[in-house]
Amino acid sequence: MAGEEQHIIAKDGVERAKAWLEKTGRVGVQYTVYEVGAVPFLTFSNVGGGDFSFDMCGTLHLDEGKAAFFGEIKKYNNVGSQPAEYKEYLAKCYRACVAHARPYHFMWITWHPFNQTNWTKLCTAGEVREAVQTHSAIYCGAGVDVDDDICERVASGLWLIVLSDRQEGLSMTNEQLGVLRAAEVGGVTP
Repeated sequence: MAGEEQHIIAKDGVERAKAWLEKTGRVGVQYTVYEVGAVPFLTFSNVGGGDFSFDMCGTLHLDEGKAAFFGEIKKYNNVGSQPAEYKEYLAKCYRACVAHARPYHFMWITWHPFNQTNWTKLCTAGEVREAVQTHSAIYCGAGVDVDDDICERVASGLWLIVLSDRQEGLSMTNEQLGVLRAAEVGGVTP
């Protein structure tokens, strides 16, 4: 697949994930990587030099209150390189928590499941620790111990979401969401 075609598919995935998340009524996506001026809000510095960025960020409206999140979107139609990419993603999540010393939620949104034999372990502190150890020179620092408390914090904020083209049709329409939001602003409970 040509690079431009991959870029178009990636952008489509980010836009569709954003739309789906926002139509839950509990997520506000403030920035995506494809918006002018958004990259600084999505970017973190590596320990090993250079930087990395997430595809989107925003706010979750959870029962316990608002929480910031970062998301990585994979509009894949097969497993591809997701297992290795997910491992590195976990190390990036760890680095983001270290860099800002605050808890975040992290969403991995894909259109194709991966690593099914270990699915129940993919959002555990042990998986985060292993990922950070694998990529420690870049995201942790050579000779620096991995902090188990941060691994736990990352794991408790992980979301692993598999979307499908058909599933997107179950979301509220923009009109339905508008009515709901207008009722919230007006203090009316539908």
